[in-house]
Amino acid sequence: MVKLNHKIISLIIIFILIFPFIALGSDLNKDISNLRIYQLSYNLETDAVKIDACIPVIKGLENKISQDNFNQKIRDSILNFTDDIESQAEKFFKTSKQEDFRFRQYQAMVTNDLKSKGDILSLVFKYYQYTGGAHGLTSVVSYNLDTDTGKDISLKEFLTRTNLNIDQVKEIIVTEIGENPNNYFPDAIETIRNKNNFSYYVKDNSLFIYFQSYDIAPYATGNPQFEIKLGVSKMSHLHNY
Repeated sequence: MVKLNHKIISLIIIFILIFPFIALGSDLNKDISNLRIYQLSYNLETDAVKIDACIPVIKGLENKISQDNFNQKIRDSILNFTDDIESQAEKFFKTSKQEDFRFRQYQAMVTNDLKSKGDILSLVFKYYQYTGGAHGLTSVVSYNLDTDTGKDISLKEFLTRTNLNIDQVKEIIVTEIGENPNNYFPDAIETIRNKNNFSYYVKDNSLFIYFQSYDIAPYATGNPQFEIKLGVSKMSHLHNY
């Protein structure tokens, strides 16, 4: 278990009240007024490293055990990430002093963005790291929680809820890649056709499938994502932000 310790220079609790917003066609019978997200801000800067991380804490889910487990999982994931970058930075900074070469300050940043709230709470995290070199690297991680059970919903289960299937999703992605082939690697379409699971989040009555840097496209493309519009009838239980 990772604990917050003396390394945290400032720990600011930002009380964010996420008021229920009723989207077009949303489930008006679902009471989500008790759902809150707090943000813990972890900031640290030394000669070796700069860290800025926002750690969300969810309150108000029906299943308190799943809620606490999820909060613990997220906290540990973020702190393990920042601790690892800090450890690398301090080691390399020390070596740079001993061997007299230029050192560039390492960076670790973690942000999170609430995409939807209702039957499904969709959270997207961005983990950015810079460890020297020409540029940093951002990894994207999403969680799509059933607000009744607190469980993370797989893409397969989500598609079942929306009457879609994985082949339809792949065909939409392949079509879009085919319209702009120069933005992607030559084998991008083959990669898509060979996959049966994808990372996703939901927002504004749409399903978004996303990829990490270098998965199907060069670094300059960033983290490619593809929007699949689902329509109000298929997304009737989402409150979007």
